[in-house]
Amino acid sequence: MKKILSIDGFRYKSEERLNEIKNTLRWNLQFFDEIHIWCQEELDYESFLDCKNNKTFLYNLKRVSNISMRELYNFTNSVADNNTFKFFANSDTIFGEEINNYECEDNWFILFTNRAMRNPELGQTHELGYVKSDNDGLMLFNRDGILDTNWFHKDETTLKVNSTVAHCGWSWKTIKEMNSKFDCFLGTQGGENCFLSQILAAGFEPKAGVIKYPTYHNHRTDERTERHNIGVTGSNLDYSQIL
Repeated sequence: MKKILSIDGFRYKSEERLNEIKNTLRWNLQFFDEIHIWCQEELDYESFLDCKNNKTFLYNLKRVSNISMRELYNFTNSVADNNTFKFFANSDTIFGEEINNYECEDNWFILFTNRAMRNPELGQTHELGYVKSDNDGLMLFNRDGILDTNWFHKDETTLKVNSTVAHCGWSWKTIKEMNSKFDCFLGTQGGENCFLSQILAAGFEPKAGVIKYPTYHNHRTDERTERHNIGVTGSNLDYSQIL
């Protein structure tokens, strides 16, 4: 079964953070037949031009408002059909090899949960937050292209803590109409729960896929996403006209 992934092509200020996103993209290409990058504006689009290839498709939405999760859902449906496994995710979501054997029931909307943006030896609530160390798991990934899953969850307690960090990837098969008078956005407080209400309203029966299909968070840099111009402008785009 064909699998496609959509991500928000958000432009970051630092080259290091942008490289983290591109490293994640290149890694995920081994698992997906297509990856679609939806860029808000020209500068976002230009920052990802070097990623275009026969499996990676780049779009310039030419707009000032941010891309909502409902739009990422609709964008993905616009380049797929009911016989395709469709995903959208945060751009720094690393998929594990388990996704090679992905299956979902026809009406399931699977929520993936991220593991360990923090050093697992310090714990999720450590006052220093994510503490970098030499040759830690994210350095190995970004420098050497090695995904050491043992670093992300070294014991059962750590796994339980880091399995509930955030909802950072979503998957479905059947295309269902998602109508709403409001939008929900990645990188905003409560955004995932907001979108969950839209999933339920569309008739999906959401299931958590975190244990069977683990994902990992590639964020070793200190730069955070700055989401501005949140609004509904562009929500009714004609996707066939996007360049």
